[in-house]
Amino acid sequence: MSTVQFWRYVATVCLICILLLFAAMSGTGGPRSTPGVSRQDSPGTCREQSELVVYLEAGCPDSNRFYSFVLKPLLQEFTPSVLKIDHIPFGNAEVFQSSKYGAAMACQHGIEECRVNTFMACARLNTEPETYQKYIMCLMANDMRISDTYLSVKSCADPLGAWDNINRCVMDRRRQSGKEMTNLGEKTREVHHSFIPWITLDGDGRSDVQHAKFSEESLRNLICSRLCEDSRPEVCGS
Repeated sequence: MSTVQFWRYVATVCLICILLLFAAMSGTGGPRSTPGVSRQDSPGTCREQSELVVYLEAGCPDSNRFYSFVLKPLLQEFTPSVLKIDHIPFGNAEVFQSSKYGAAMACQHGIEECRVNTFMACARLNTEPETYQKYIMCLMANDMRISDTYLSVKSCADPLGAWDNINRCVMDRRRQSGKEMTNLGEKTREVHHSFIPWITLDGDGRSDVQHAKFSEESLRNLICSRLCEDSRPEVCGS
């Protein structure tokens, strides 16, 4: 093989390698998402309704502050028709299978956190979304110590007519509360949180969303930016 032929051969092989690499990259279906982080909508898209999911835990001062000073005012500004909200009361807890009870838990803020989280989980499982949210707000939008929050699980449920269903679920650890806490634990781990409270907006949990949760104004502006113009409430401005 002459020198010219050799370099032509090398150039051909390199070209084939480049084409194969390009084909492999094209076959991935676009950029991959980072685990636990969803991609934002493409520029120019908007939503008629945004969905906010809050990952919380009882006894957590940061969770209490978020509910008191960020979420509570926003509930006065956004109706459920434009902002759907879900609450996942699990936080940094761990669930272990128990031969006696079906499921046992260990929580960052002690046994009372585990108990309150379970009451909230049972409210999520056994009440309508509006009732569930009122129950969550009653327990979390305050600066109570965890011991006082635990003492409020019934008094927050009674005005909603929800105590019997919630309490029955809590007592049924094998079939209801234990399974629901396991379910919420899986949902929490899926977002790969590094802080509680953790939030996602329309499935997006990236850093700009997390920064927004520390300020009512910042989170309001972020929600407004996701909504279509005809869905934005007056608080979003023009």
